[in-house]
Amino acid sequence: MIAERMAPSMIKRGLKGTRFSPIEPEFPADMDGIGWYVHLPFCRRLCPYCCFHSLQYSPGKVAPYIEAVKKEIQTYRDRLGKIKIGDVYFGGGTPSLTWEGIVEIMEFIRSKFDMEGEVGFEANPEDINASMCKAVKQAGVTKISLGVQSFNNEVLGGMRRGYSAKAVLKAIELLLGEGFYVSIDLLHGLPRQQIPSLLGDLEVAAKTRVNQISYYPLMLFPHTRWYRDAQKGRLVTPSPSLEREMFYTVCDFLTANGYKQSSCWDFIKENGGGLQYLTCTRDENIGVGISAYTKIGGLFYVNTFSLKEYIKRAETGLPIATGMVTPPERVMRRWFMMGLYRLRVEKSEFERRFGVKMEEAMGRFMLMLKLMNIIKEHSTHVELTRGGMYWASLMTKASMLTLPARYYTECLHDPWPGDFEL
Repeated sequence: MIAERMAPSMIKRGLKGTRFSPIEPEFPADMDGIGWYVHLPFCRRLCPYCCFHSLQYSPGKVAPYIEAVKKEIQTYRDRLGKIKIGDVYFGGGTPSLTWEGIVEIMEFIRSKFDMEGEVGFEANPEDINASMCKAVKQAGVTKISLGVQSFNNEVLGGMRRGYSAKAVLKAIELLLGEGFYVSIDLLHGLPRQQIPSLLGDLEVAAKTRVNQISYYPLMLFPHTRWYRDAQKGRLVTPSPSLEREMFYTVCDFLTANGYKQSSCWDFIKENGGGLQYLTCTRDENIGVGISAYTKIGGLFYVNTFSLKEYIKRAETGLPIATGMVTPPERVMRRWFMMGLYRLRVEKSEFERRFGVKMEEAMGRFMLMLKLMNIIKEHSTHVELTRGGMYWASLMTKASMLTLPARYYTECLHDPWPGDFEL
């Protein structure tokens, strides 16, 4: 399909010339309801494929880091006042490894802001136990995203996950029994993965009856070991045609087995209760912790990736490494594309946000997508076609491999990078 082959080049053209530089943010007057993301970077072991900034766990590093996070939160309190905040999500890293820090940080947040939303965090199956569940529930946690990746023990071993499929199922059973909204993350496009093994994972996942299943394509960032192995020919990933088949296998299986597709990569249990667990695909959020990013309208910035520099800078202000201000037309295009990732864009919501009709602002782009049979336009909204779903998946993947991968490279090399351009 031509549209699929065009996806990466469309993203690169759209982001060409994007310039990052040191930034001092100016915040809108009304920040009520904004979501927060808190990065807890520590992991027992560093997975060879993980694209997120993680650090090897060391007990002596945790307490100073948690204190620095609280100081950064205090700086936002000083800058923003006692605003109402929306959902708070902890990502990593492996937040469940340092779950006591989640409890401590949430107590601090509630003392500084009016809390309106829900609280969720990412977890590793080997960390789930009854005492942890009780403590985080008392801290207000309602949602847990379990990093499963696969139910195949051989695959899990190759990914250095450190647990078995049996342990995953036990963790899921405990979390559901404790009343949490449970989301599980799985991957397709893994090395040497074929349709039969993918179907095996899907069958087990559907039988768990978790509230949400998020099925991501494998994305190899330049700083990962698997990326380097692939560049040297030591790692074989599925062909583009097989990856496309895997995407539709996931969509068709889950929608036929009690799940409703809510985005290109997310599936919600029908009558499952609760709102979808979202982190990286939120429209706006404040990011706290090393490598966390903040996105508010056209404002985008990311914190330093250095633990030492983060702790030092949090003493005196926001530990921002670099950022940019996106022009209004690109903000509209980004919001429109994120809507397509979620399968549907409401015209009234576009006009409410940007003060212009979607047909006027996005008309030429929408016409191109219609001619390519990517979207269908209705009187109140536009929605993806079946073929358009895979195109939107590729566009999201290409965006991740272009923008974050670029600033990751710079920020891993220098805690305070100067100007750089895509």
